[in-house]
Amino acid sequence: MATRRFRLKFTFWLDVSKSDEYELAEQVEELKEQRLFSQTIRDGIRLICDLRAGRTDILLALFPWIASEFAPGVGEAELYQEIESLRELILHHNGRASLEPMPGSGFSQTTLEEETIALDVKAAAGGNAAQNFLSSVLSLQS
Repeated sequence: MATRRFRLKFTFWLDVSKSDEYELAEQVEELKEQRLFSQTIRDGIRLICDLRAGRTDILLALFPWIASEFAPGVGEAELYQEIESLRELILHHNGRASLEPMPGSGFSQTTLEEETIALDVKAAAGGNAAQNFLSSVLSLQS
């Protein structure tokens, strides 16, 4: 005994007086000619729902080459190394007065000491400025 398929049909409108929707209409026609329209709609809905839920499974399944875009590239390893060096420098000095102002920088020793005290107060208050800074820098790269 054959099982009956239950199929749904959905209709939507495009306003071709809007340039972006006109372009979509042209793409729909091309997809229909290639018999790819329905599959593209299914993939698109799955992709958007997955991304909105914070997942990338469908994106990577449909476009596996994108995974290499997320992997560290040639220059990124050096960037991570430089960030780690800065992190170590910040943690090592941690705002101590051993930091001398650069000649001609416009900072006096008094200003540097005041800044050092401010940094020490922030560090003592439980703030993790170095970690927050690094997190911010890394998020900019994404």
